[in-house]
Amino acid sequence: MIIYIFVLIKYFFLSTLNIPSFLNDFQFILFVLSIVLISGAGYIVNDIYDVGIDKINKPNKLLVGKLISKEKAYDLYTYLNIAGLAIGFYLSYLIDHINFAFVYVASSLLLYQYAISLKKMFLVGNIVISLLAGISIFIIVLYDLLPAITDDNGELIYQAFKIVSVYSIFAFVMTLIREIVKDIEDIEGDRKFGVKSLALEIGISRTVKLVSIISLIPLIAIFYYSMNYLAQQSYSLVYIFLFIELPLLYFAIKINLAKEKEDFKKMSSLLKLIMFTGITSIFVFTLIFKLNYAF
Repeated sequence: MIIYIFVLIKYFFLSTLNIPSFLNDFQFILFVLSIVLISGAGYIVNDIYDVGIDKINKPNKLLVGKLISKEKAYDLYTYLNIAGLAIGFYLSYLIDHINFAFVYVASSLLLYQYAISLKKMFLVGNIVISLLAGISIFIIVLYDLLPAITDDNGELIYQAFKIVSVYSIFAFVMTLIREIVKDIEDIEGDRKFGVKSLALEIGISRTVKLVSIISLIPLIAIFYYSMNYLAQQSYSLVYIFLFIELPLLYFAIKINLAKEKEDFKKMSSLLKLIMFTGITSIFVFTLIFKLNYAF
């Protein structure tokens, strides 16, 4: 998903609209690789500390301790982390903003802290992961757009910045919803290992109602934006209605009917699909931006 949205932004959105960007193709590959490496390291360290929980919640998908030892998993985590951070520092130096490397360092530390403690704290882990999901998209602004700003293209890049920000916020909200749904799905393992998830603290029924309400936020926000800025673009409205709004509405209703673990797993998969179709809508934004970029 990370690779997909970066490629869309760089080679469709920015390229089609002739919006200046700083990184050349090789540097951009390194940029995407650095994000993937840091994210991959985060997944690995989380699996290391989740062995006990995963034995209960998803025994068939257990990797650490089964297909790979904890020691080798730690080594892999270290290698990926070092490689991702090294590329991050190189790119920060390249754009003459070495302080931007703080984003890489902070993300790596947060992913580690999430694995060992934050995920057990009430809502903290959910919010941290959601923030990192949003940041993982927004970071392209820091490394590929800001360094390309000149007096002549400032307004154009600012418009691109707003579009990327919309996707970053969308990723944050959708990830937060999905994290809470996954907590409901994993409630048995979380209960045994002292995780203070929303589902355990206020109960599954109340959590489901809260998730349903939260899912209305992007639904309403997207509807408002579409009616105010895309009203004259019928094809855009059709795509947004069919592939984002309707699935979100279906989720908001269907989640209330979920009872079994498998039901919540399907809802989680639906959210992933909505995130994909939401990201794919960048084709729509590019078309509208090309016709009239003054949002």
